Amino acid sequence: QRLVAKLDVERARFEDAARATEAALRADPRSASDHLAYAQLLIHLGRRDDAARELDAAAADPALAAKVARVRATLR
Repeated sequence: QRLVAKLDVERARFEDAARATEAALRADPRSASDHLAYAQLLIHLGRRDDAARELDAAAADPALAAKVARVRATLR
């Protein structure tokens, strides 16, 4: 599902990429990197409140803290 999402993003098919990322999250709901990727897609789709919740989930991984902070800054 992650590969499908990446290909959809490269083709600017953001709704399809969001659906593929949702499927990846259903398979592994604790994947912080998938939550971060989903947040970025949601921002692109104008779903900022949903993106903020996904960023909260992504922040559970300290290794992603800098990336989460950069993406969160775009919500302000």
